[in-house]
Amino acid sequence: MSLPETHVREAITHMLEVSAEARSLFGSPLRLADAPGQRLAFPYLGWGRVQCRDRAAPDLDLIEVRQDLLVWDREDQIHQLTGQLRQILRRGTLPDLSPWVMMSLLPVFTDSFQTRRPQIRRGLIRFRALIASQEDIPT
Repeated sequence: MSLPETHVREAITHMLEVSAEARSLFGSPLRLADAPGQRLAFPYLGWGRVQCRDRAAPDLDLIEVRQDLLVWDREDQIHQLTGQLRQILRRGTLPDLSPWVMMSLLPVFTDSFQTRRPQIRRGLIRFRALIASQEDIPT
């Protein structure tokens, strides 16, 4: 994974770790799976698809990163959990990601899906982050 994607994941993780509400929902330490197939106590989080696009402009190295965050839980709670998680991350303070500067981090898409196990659902929150190289930001 390139540095921009790593930094976006670190930012999301940090925002969740410092949120008392997120810790009450997903434990402390966070039940956050780095790879698919890791089974944790419900509810838990996992990383999904990531996309990275160059959005550079003259004199600005700008990168767009789209990162999926997955939420796994019982069927009757998944919509409430994804909504709470989306709000936690919208209210969060963006951490310092030196040598990058996070221009924005916003949830742009939320959905839920049935899994092979009928009583378990998977929620999806897709984030769109714009980050720039710190050396390109005028001081």
